Amino acid sequence: FNKLHICRLAGVHCGGYSSSLSGSWTLQTAGGYLSISPTSRWRCNPQYRLTLSKRTKVLIALAQPDAQLDGNLDSDAYPHAIAFFLLKTDTPSAASGQRRKLAFRDDDLISASRLARSRQVCVEVELEASSSELTYTILPCTYEQNVCMDFILSVHASEPVTLEEVSASDDWEERALNGRWSIAENTAGGCPNNRDTWTNNPQFHLTVSTAATLVGVLRLTLPPDEMLLLQQEQDQLTRLAQQAATAGQADEAQTYQERAGKIAPAIGFLALRSDSSPRVSGSYEEHAADAVCASKFAIGTQEVASDMVLPAAGSYTIIACTFE
Repeated sequence: FNKLHICRLAGVHCGGYSSSLSGSWTLQTAGGYLSISPTSRWRCNPQYRLTLSKRTKVLIALAQPDAQLDGNLDSDAYPHAIAFFLLKTDTPSAASGQRRKLAFRDDDLISASRLARSRQVCVEVELEASSSELTYTILPCTYEQNVCMDFILSVHASEPVTLEEVSASDDWEERALNGRWSIAENTAGGCPNNRDTWTNNPQFHLTVSTAATLVGVLRLTLPPDEMLLLQQEQDQLTRLAQQAATAGQADEAQTYQERAGKIAPAIGFLALRSDSSPRVSGSYEEHAADAVCASKFAIGTQEVASDMVLPAAGSYTIIACTFE
């Protein structure tokens, strides 16, 4: 033999605590891998809330059906890769921890399993206790979208834990509008640094009846053929950067990564109080006191998302812009 497998048993019979839930990826919930691609549907995947009463070491495992029991006698291979992401929320939207996670920052990612065509993937991590300011979300997914199959999500811990699916009845209400940046239509005004043109960008009027925390998502939409070519070019440059880094060619890897980052324009949005007039005009300095939130300007991506904390009832204007 040339392999040695060590199996660590987990569960209550080993002096710990366990919680397992069965789930399914359906045509409505098979959103595929976590990605900022404009074709991504990662938010559609089932999501699970993990609650800890104290600092705890946990083992999280995601399993797909056993290939030896699928009725295919010609192969015991697993055709679909699975993975999961463990995300935290410690921003104002933590108060909305009963709902799906719709936005994530780089530092929201606590851990991720490997993406593998295998029966099971798992991760062990030590976590702080949950609180009103800190919640945990587990996002199981397949690599491809529209892969419909069952799965089992399990958590084994040294202390009591609670694992529960985020119910659709607790979910967000969604509103979506389309806009366009166009030089011909004079709607590509750039970021607020462009004093004379930034208000030419598409503006969207929002009215709320009470203070609220929202999640704003700005996504590029492109013709399918352009979208595919853009994604393929980004994937190729990212792959070349990884190969160069593995070969110890740091400068070449950085060059490839910078090229990948410049394929898509830097995009972002900001929200301002606009009780007197829905249409914002003038320099940003005139409205700085009315600004309530803003996303980062993300370079080389097709999507940005950010929490939007609206402090009171009233009218707000959202301005979507490119950096340049």
